[in-house]
Amino acid sequence: MTGKRFSIDIYDNTLINRVFKMLLGILCLVAAVYFFLNVKGTTASTTTTWIAVVFLILFGLWGVLSGAGFIDRYIFIEEDKITIRQNPLALPDILTPADLKNIEFGPLTIYFSLQKGSRIILRLGTYNSQRSAAIMEEVKEYCSRNNVETKGLNVS
Repeated sequence: MTGKRFSIDIYDNTLINRVFKMLLGILCLVAAVYFFLNVKGTTASTTTTWIAVVFLILFGLWGVLSGAGFIDRYIFIEEDKITIRQNPLALPDILTPADLKNIEFGPLTIYFSLQKGSRIILRLGTYNSQRSAAIMEEVKEYCSRNNVETKGLNVS
């Protein structure tokens, strides 16, 4: 089984959105390089100008990384593991049945209790209730396949 991937971002990342973000990011980086080369050493070289150039560089990098899918937030449920990436700046959490003590379902929230005593909280939100229900249903199926204890709401 290949698994199911669900986005937990507020917006949907369609191909058109990704291409637009990538093009906008590249355009910002090109503009930043242009301004850097043309402003350096002139009277226009002020603190404000350099702040604008740094902003263009950072925004361009964000656009390229976002368009390439490197900063997406998702949950990927496979046959024998769950991968959760809630923070785009951190590595994803990879959970196997041996790592999980139990999984508790709450209203629009899933609590992954780990054997080592910590918890990972996945907040689904109200922005897309059908996606949230599909994620909860898929996690419930994962629990039944891998004999992981479930608590809380009865997901049907």
